[in-house]
Amino acid sequence: MVKLKENTVVVDESGAAKPLMAGEDVPRWAAKQVGEHLLEDGKAARSSRASRSSSGSSGTAGSPDGAGGSEEPPRGGEGATEEAWRAYAEGLDIEVPDGASRDEIIALVDARP
Repeated sequence: MVKLKENTVVVDESGAAKPLMAGEDVPRWAAKQVGEHLLEDGKAARSSRASRSSSGSSGTAGSPDGAGGSEEPPRGGEGATEEAWRAYAEGLDIEVPDGASRDEIIALVDARP
């Protein structure tokens, strides 16, 4: 597994934000949500991702069995954090600008095709 060089937050299969700390291994289900700039060895992550995609895996990040994707975080109330929305958007391969607010991130998600 590849280790993180910086802290980050990902969205688990239940849609909850899960912090990952520097030095930890990136869980397989979270690999698509973590940018290479956060990995100790970005080259290893690329080759690992390439081998998974060439193996015909159609799984989605956020699902331990590869059968489904992460659920959208709530839009208000408990769990409706900027961190949860950022992780969710990045899991959808949406580029989120640094400093974007939760509402701006939701707008980016809503604007995707």
